[in-house]
Amino acid sequence: MAEGSQRAQVAINGFIGSILIVVGSIIYVLWAVLPDEVLHRMHLTYYPDRYWAVAVPAILVMFLFHYFTTSWLLVLITTPPLTDGRCITDVDSKPDKEIEVGALADSSSSVPPWVDIPVSVASHLLFEPWSEKVRYSARGRTDMISGERKRNERFL
Repeated sequence: MAEGSQRAQVAINGFIGSILIVVGSIIYVLWAVLPDEVLHRMHLTYYPDRYWAVAVPAILVMFLFHYFTTSWLLVLITTPPLTDGRCITDVDSKPDKEIEVGALADSSSSVPPWVDIPVSVASHLLFEPWSEKVRYSARGRTDMISGERKRNERFL
């Protein structure tokens, strides 16, 4: 019951937030476009200078440009070069032995969990002679298949 009320509260907060954003945007555009005489007739005399109607969006655009540029440069700085071993595997990799994919091999309707393909398997599949292919599953080498006999079969 508490989860349903939390979802309703989130929906209400989102709706009120969207209405406030629309109303604020309309007031901002009216303040930026309407002449001073119209605002004075509505008894609105205490408002910021029109300079800020252009300056605030310009500052926001420059902030976003700076943010995305800095983020991109930080990614370039922290990414290891392609010759580094960390590009092949890392501490978060999950080998087949840790996940135990073999337990799911009998079930045809379930989706097996994500596992990392070992470098030896990928290397063997990429650089193997094309006359004879080896079928690999998540658990390793299973059988040999003639390249001419099953030419169109897909391999992992």
